[in-house]
Amino acid sequence: AELLAIKERGNQKFMTGMFKEAFDLYEKALDCVAMYDFYVAPLSRMDEVVKILSNQAECQLRLCEYKDAARVATDAFILDSDFEKSRIRRAKAELELYKIDQGSLMYPS
Repeated sequence: AELLAIKERGNQKFMTGMFKEAFDLYEKALDCVAMYDFYVAPLSRMDEVVKILSNQAECQLRLCEYKDAARVATDAFILDSDFEKSRIRRAKAELELYKIDQGSLMYPS
């Protein structure tokens, strides 16, 4: 219940454009199920973990934190490869990094 309540508070901050505050609340929600750099939750709650990670990635995109957005979206994708938003957010982050780095992320030398 705490996980969902904190996530909802994060969603409210996101909808008002308070992306850093939303990100921090999503992080707090994930702390409810984090253990040794892993997320430990019943299977029924893992879909919420994936959604929260994906929401964090969107916050980071809006804050122009593209490397972090790509990393977090990848974490969400690894947990559930069928969740489209994670895939889209990772692609958006990579596109922005490509623009900034002129391809160094996708085509390292």
